[in-house]
Amino acid sequence: VIEMPVIYACAGAEKFAYAGVKLLDSLNLPGKIIFGSECGDVDSLYKIADFLVSDGYSELVKNEIVCTKGSYASVREKIIEEQMGSKYASIAKESNNILGIEYIKALIRTGSHLFFDTISRKGAGHDKNALKGEFHSASEIRDIIHNNEKLNSILPENTIRKIEELKLESRFPADYKKLETAVLYALRMMGPQDFKMMPDISEGIENRLYKSVKQARSIDGLYTMTKSKRYSMARIRRIVLNAFLGITKDHQFEEPPYIRILGMSEQGERLIKNSKPDIPFAVRTADFSKMPQSAQVLFDLECRADDIYTLSMPKAGACSENMQHKIVKI
Repeated sequence: VIEMPVIYACAGAEKFAYAGVKLLDSLNLPGKIIFGSECGDVDSLYKIADFLVSDGYSELVKNEIVCTKGSYASVREKIIEEQMGSKYASIAKESNNILGIEYIKALIRTGSHLFFDTISRKGAGHDKNALKGEFHSASEIRDIIHNNEKLNSILPENTIRKIEELKLESRFPADYKKLETAVLYALRMMGPQDFKMMPDISEGIENRLYKSVKQARSIDGLYTMTKSKRYSMARIRRIVLNAFLGITKDHQFEEPPYIRILGMSEQGERLIKNSKPDIPFAVRTADFSKMPQSAQVLFDLECRADDIYTLSMPKAGACSENMQHKIVKI
């Protein structure tokens, strides 16, 4: 299990996927990356990804955004339909298909030696509720947990057992709402120029966000006030989270500067020993002091995010727990 550094975990699909592929590719091990998708058709996803990395597509996007002032997602969908047909446009609408396409784009751009395959995602869609007999989505499972409803038949027994253990330790469930006042406070202390330094900010959205922050009394209210034709709710959520965590454009390293291992099985340990990584492993806290400044900055952000995250738990944890974690071995 390799950690996705916080700046990529809080980024859009393209940066998130690129960082994930780059981390695995940097191990220089043979193999295949497997991801879930609604369509379950890796060839179709490859075709879309290949089109999206072409020079012709880049020009079409620039012209369409200038003409329509629509969001990037809506413009992409329109161009795919015009250039590739309704079948591919329909595939490119679904959340996990979109992420899978970004994984493949990352593979093309890095010249990775890895291969891809996909597993068909079944059940409720992203952020949707399940119909009778369907698998539940992650968001619905979180709602069920927060409402203290029964998890039997929804999750595997070993997962339920682990949840109960964490509840006894007051480490579950984490609740973002517990940080609501802190988020609003942090954002109210920022000015338009501070917001302008956030990732994903362009076209003057920082002014709209600044005005919304002054009026919003809840995080959901802030999202609703700030959303526009060009800016999706997901993008607004990312901007707010980055602002709260203090992640700015100065922290946008193109590639992860280290590989941090969180856990491994015996087979995983053998793979790590056989790997020939292009970027250094980070196992102990002391490892970061020997790395370039970018790695130290990124790890400091990681620790800060973890320190804040503990405040969302039933019983707040102390700072620096992230620095005391040992690799989990199974």
